Amino acid sequence: MAYESKIRTFNPDRITKNTSVSQSLLQEIKMLASKLDKPYNALIEAGIDYVLQTYKNDRDFIQPEKPTDRKQMATTFSLEKYTTLQNRARKLKTTTNTLLEIGMKYILELNKDK
Repeated sequence: MAYESKIRTFNPDRITKNTSVSQSLLQEIKMLASKLDKPYNALIEAGIDYVLQTYKNDRDFIQPEKPTDRKQMATTFSLEKYTTLQNRARKLKTTTNTLLEIGMKYILELNKDK
């Protein structure tokens, strides 16, 4: 019999993904999540929504400089949303990590006064 958490209900749309992102951005997102009393992956997903709405083709996208402090992290995302992000990264000729970081920067800027 498989373990079933009594705290968090199982959501079949969510998958655990390992990806590499800027550690400094991740720490800022985690601190903001704590202030807002939200899970940090919910903030990252809000950043994914921003990226998907903003960057639809490669002429809209300017490749940012790659951070030097990228480290691997594991978190859960909506499978559909993450797959869409991966496809968008291919279309923009960039990486999923880069798009995640752009979304994280947007969320931090949006909430800088909080």
